[in-house]
Amino acid sequence: TIGGNDLMGALYEYLAEETDNTPEAVKTALESADMATLSSFAGIIGGFAASEQCKAALEAFVKNFDESILALRTMNNDVSIIVINQYNPYSYLAAGMGSAAGMDSVVDAFDEVLSELNGKLDFYDGSFYDVADVYTAFQSAEENPCNASISISGVNLDFHPNAYGHTLIAETVSGMLKAITLPIDSLYVNGADLLAADNYTVECGAGRAVYNPDTNTLTLENAKITSGETQFEGETIGISVGGGLNIVLEGENSIIVDGENSLGIYTDGGLSISSVSNGSLKIISGSTGIWTNGELSISGTANSSLEITSGGIGIYHSGSSLSISDCTLTIDTGEEGLDFGGGSDNNVTSIAGSYVTVNSRNSIAICNAMISITDSTVVATGGGAAEILALGNMTITDSTVTAHCTATNSVSAYYAGLRGFGSVEISGDSTVTATTRGRDGKISCGVFGRSVTLERGGTLTAEGEQAAVRANVGITVPDSYLPEGYSIRQVFNTCDADDDIYTIAEDGAEVTYTYEYILGGSSTDILTGAATSVILKE
Repeated sequence: TIGGNDLMGALYEYLAEETDNTPEAVKTALESADMATLSSFAGIIGGFAASEQCKAALEAFVKNFDESILALRTMNNDVSIIVINQYNPYSYLAAGMGSAAGMDSVVDAFDEVLSELNGKLDFYDGSFYDVADVYTAFQSAEENPCNASISISGVNLDFHPNAYGHTLIAETVSGMLKAITLPIDSLYVNGADLLAADNYTVECGAGRAVYNPDTNTLTLENAKITSGETQFEGETIGISVGGGLNIVLEGENSIIVDGENSLGIYTDGGLSISSVSNGSLKIISGSTGIWTNGELSISGTANSSLEITSGGIGIYHSGSSLSISDCTLTIDTGEEGLDFGGGSDNNVTSIAGSYVTVNSRNSIAICNAMISITDSTVVATGGGAAEILALGNMTITDSTVTAHCTATNSVSAYYAGLRGFGSVEISGDSTVTATTRGRDGKISCGVFGRSVTLERGGTLTAEGEQAAVRANVGITVPDSYLPEGYSIRQVFNTCDADDDIYTIAEDGAEVTYTYEYILGGSSTDILTGAATSVILKE
C-alpha cells in the first residue's frame, strides 16, 4: 500500500508536539502501549487531520507520487501501473471494541486522513494508473486483516497486514492484472500440442492441463507431467510456450522430466504462476526447473507451494525481474538457484510474505540487479561467491534471512553470505544471519556491501574468515548494537582512492588492508585484524 509510512511519520510528529515529547518517544510508547496509554493518545488524535504535520506530509507525498508516475510514463507510456491505496488498520479491531480506550476516535481520525490521501490517488484513477481498492477490501474483511490486537497481555498497534490481510491485497490486485499480451505461437504440455487438442485439454496422468485462450491461462488440475517436447539441442521440456503465459495451479501437480538437458517449464516471454486454494507444483529436471525470457511472477496462498529440484539452474528469468509473494518456494540445484542472467540495472527480485529456501550446491543461491525481501523467511546456502547477491542495492525488511556461503566451487576475489555492490540495508523487525567460508588470499565476509546499514529493531549475526562485515563507504548501526569493546573502523584503501575499507574490530586491534595485483589478472586482497564474528543487536 502507498502513503502509509508518510502519514505515520507525520502522526508521530503531531503527537509528540501535542504531548511535549519526541517522535521517537511517541513511537516507542505506542509500540508497547497499554489501554491507558492508548486512551490518552486517542483523546488528541482527532486533530491530526487538520494539523500542519499532516498537511505537509500529504503535500510532500502528492509531489513525490506525481513525479514518480510521470517518470514511469516518460520511460514507457504503454506500461500498466496499479496503485494500491491505503487501508485503515484499526477498523476491524474497533468494531469489536466500540468506544473502549477511544478506539472509535482512532478509527475516525485515520478515516479522515485516509479519505484525503486515497482521494488524491483516485484523481487519476483509470487514466495514468489504476487504483486497487484495498481500503474497501479491509473494511469488509470477514476477520481481522492486520496484526493490531488487544488482549489481556496488552495492546498491539502493529498496523501491518497479517497473512489474511496479505491475501486480501493479493486478491484485490490479481483481479486487476491483465493477461500477458505476448502472442503464443505454440504450447506443448506433456509432449502434446495443446493448441491443437480438443477443447484445449491434455490428459496428464490422473489429472489434466486446460488452456483458456481468452485469458492466456493454462490451468493444471492435479496434473502429472512426465513427458515433454524435444527442441533446441535435444532438450526435453515438460511445458514449452512460444510466448508468455499465465499458469494456475489446482491441487497437487508435478513435472518430472528425465535427461541431462531437460527443463520443467520454458516460456519465450513472461510467466505468471499462481494457485487456487492450496495448489502446488513440484518440478524435477536435469538442467533447469523454470526458464523464462521475460518477467516471472510466483504468487499463491499461505499453503501453496512450488518445489524445484534440478541438476542445473532452479529458476532462470532472463534479464528480467522476479516477484515471489505469499507462497512457499523450495529450490535444490546443482548450479544457480534464482538467476536473472544479467540485463537491466532496474531488474528486481522481490520476495514478500513468503517462505523461500534455496540450496545451490555449486553456485549462487539468489542473484539479481536489486533484491528486496519483505515480511518473509529466506534461507540461502551454496558454494558460490555469494549466496544472496545484488549487483545494485539489497533491502531486507521485517524478515528472517539466513545466507551461508561455503565457497567450495567458485573462483572469485570475494566471498560473502550477503553481497551488495550497492547498499545492504536491514530494517524493521529483521533477523539476519550471514556466514561464509573463503579461500586463502581472498576476502571472506559475512556481509559485504558498498555500504551496510542495520536500523534499530533488527539483529545481524555475521561471520567471515577475514571479516564479519565489510563496506567501502561506511557501516551504519546503532551505537548500542556494537559488542562491548568493539567499534567501526576505517582503513585506507591503497587500491581505490575514492573508497576506504570499513569494518568492525575490537578496540586496540591493528586493522590492515593489503591489495596486490598480480600480472595475468589475479590479485591478493587481504584484510587483517577485523572481527570475524559479530552479533549486532539491541
